[in-house]
Amino acid sequence: MANVPTKPPVDFSTLILSIATSAGESFESAVAGGSEAASALALGQHSVELLALLEEKTVGNLSGEEERLLAQLLFDLRVKLVELTQKC
Repeated sequence: MANVPTKPPVDFSTLILSIATSAGESFESAVAGGSEAASALALGQHSVELLALLEEKTVGNLSGEEERLLAQLLFDLRVKLVELTQKC
């Protein structure tokens, strides 16, 4: 029998981690510079805005762990976005 890789669970935490990973990858592309840096930064900012929208729309419907994870991801990504914006 083939060794089948396990899939991550389908839950809110996985969703927000996926969006945060996308933002982080966009920020890394922006740091690398080049002609795509501005669009990479904008794409990362869009991902942060999606997370902020989810935070707003899910108030009162998340577990404590999900709320903390989302708040920490947003804080970290916003700090990185400000740092990158000041550099560009």
